[in-house]
Amino acid sequence: MQTRSRPDGVAEAVRGSFQGVGHRGNRVVFNIAGNAYRLIVSFNYGFQAGYIKFFGTHAEYERVDAKTVDYTGATWQSKALRSS
Repeated sequence: MQTRSRPDGVAEAVRGSFQGVGHRGNRVVFNIAGNAYRLIVSFNYGFQAGYIKFFGTHAEYERVDAKTVDYTGATWQSKALRSS
């Protein structure tokens, strides 16, 4: 999926709206429930759409690559997990 780069000021707007947010390439990582869970969302700013790439515990997040992880509907796919 081709995603467009985020427009100027979007990163700051997201950080201002949500606490505990980080950016990994074109993806946004949300810390949920006091950092107990992580949500990774890939945004296509041109279509104004977000795609959930990962949701899991902090421990599960540590085992995936935030830039490549992709939810396929049955399992989490990540280059880091596939190579182990």
